[in-house]
Amino acid sequence: MEPSRAEKCEHQVSFNQQIDNSLRIVQRIDQQTELEQEFELQEEAGVELDGYLTDLQYCLFSDGSEQQHNRDDQQISAKYTKITANHNKMSVYKKSSQAIKLDITEK
Repeated sequence: MEPSRAEKCEHQVSFNQQIDNSLRIVQRIDQQTELEQEFELQEEAGVELDGYLTDLQYCLFSDGSEQQHNRDDQQISAKYTKITANHNKMSVYKKSSQAIKLDITEK
């Protein structure tokens, strides 16, 4: 027995729906593949950018901080030198004032 015209139409509609569903699945897979490829490109670009930023940060901050440490050390050294010089002056002044007092008391 041959299928009726209505059955043939239902079969054709079902077949067309299966084709449409298959096409949607293929489109989704294509879109997902494109997104994954784009993600990989962005990730690679990010890794390259991270490397560049690391180098840039090193140039900007590492050298700068080393130079800042050197300047700080120089400032501390200069202050220490001034303090030592003042201390020496005070010692000389005390010794000279003591010598003057001794000289005065001896006379």
